[in-house]
Amino acid sequence: MKEHVTVIPSDKTIIVDGIALPCDFEAHVSGLHALQWHDGKGELEIVSDGMITNKPIVSYTGEVRPYVDTWQATYDEINTPVIPTLEEARETRLSELNDAFEEAAKTAHLISSVGFEIDANETANRDIEGLTLVMSDTDTTMFCDYNNQFREVTKADLETMRREIVANSQRLYRIKWQYRSQIEAATTVEELDAITIRFDKTEEETDEHVQTV
Repeated sequence: MKEHVTVIPSDKTIIVDGIALPCDFEAHVSGLHALQWHDGKGELEIVSDGMITNKPIVSYTGEVRPYVDTWQATYDEINTPVIPTLEEARETRLSELNDAFEEAAKTAHLISSVGFEIDANETANRDIEGLTLVMSDTDTTMFCDYNNQFREVTKADLETMRREIVANSQRLYRIKWQYRSQIEAATTVEELDAITIRFDKTEEETDEHVQTV
């Protein structure tokens, strides 16, 4: 038995122990304005000829309990977590993988063998390609590194950086395909949930993962 129950048919609202929920129900008596049940007793507020009269509730089981059951069913529906099917969970993880890959590719950077950290995204690759096209083998130019410091570099330095950017891009793709294979091979939602998507793996971690996929 609930301690506090209020039913308001005009608002389609049932309040149980202070929690109000919109519920689909019909009043059990004609003209019911409200039902009030508190501390083991209650009243029905009945509208008749424009007047409200109060009638005592004679049975919790017969008059109050059906509303409580309706409220409870609504409460359970709202608060029961939706458990996705395996295919729904798989699609969600694949979408998360694509988003994580796009972010990793957009924000990629690496420590170049030239001696400093550089951006390693597609924009950086195009910028370096443009510089190498107009430079001779003996030219030098100022290059802005990942930390916004200018460095004097040669065409050979730029070509080295570009190769490193391409290699890093290929590494990110390898990681993506590894995760995609794991996601597609999963046979339970729990297996999918256990996959932690990371694109900050070192080259050694990537190679090790390749061998275990």
